[in-house]
Amino acid sequence: MTSDGFVAQVRIDWGEDSGGPITDVQILSWGNRAQRILASRGVLLTCWSTTTVAGQETYNLPTDYYKIDSIFDDDQAPAPKLFPMGVGDRTGEPGTPRRYWLWQENLSLSSIRTFGLHPVPDTNGTLKNLHVFGLQMPQTMALSSPGPAVNPEVDPIWQDAMADYALMCIYRRLGPDYGGDFRAQTELWQNWLRQADQYSLVNDYVHHRMDTAGNTVEYGD
Repeated sequence: MTSDGFVAQVRIDWGEDSGGPITDVQILSWGNRAQRILASRGVLLTCWSTTTVAGQETYNLPTDYYKIDSIFDDDQAPAPKLFPMGVGDRTGEPGTPRRYWLWQENLSLSSIRTFGLHPVPDTNGTLKNLHVFGLQMPQTMALSSPGPAVNPEVDPIWQDAMADYALMCIYRRLGPDYGGDFRAQTELWQNWLRQADQYSLVNDYVHHRMDTAGNTVEYGD
């Protein structure tokens, strides 16, 4: 579904094919909010790769980063997985990285998320030896006019969930006369969230627990 198609679908479900008291921009804004909420539940997974550099402790995460699930270093065998640690435990000592920690750095008034390696690599890695698996945030949707269009990133099934969220927001905005519709759409949205929490892509992983930094680690780690 395109971003224009998303707005059109919401209007069809609402019964206002055009115009009305709600604008397309408002509908798209609610769709963007829904997509971010769904992504935070684990329906948008990704992997980033980078190359370790001798003496370099920290590495920037992509701007769409949300949460790390695990980090692997292909240069290490037979156990390439790195494990999370608190930033307070870093020492800056050189060696072969075995653990990672998360932080943020300020650059030109912007906050950049980073992860650090412990020990700090003492040799250069092979090309893109480090793989970071995690959850990402979607791009912000935009309509084709004035353009350029930016379409939903989540799978089509979750785009239906986004439409139900937008409808819930519409009925809430329209006021008490639409209270029944608002409650019905709220229940639909809550059902979608329950489905997202049990989404099969996340369940394909081994079961995880959370560490003190908010990262997931495997049982037995």
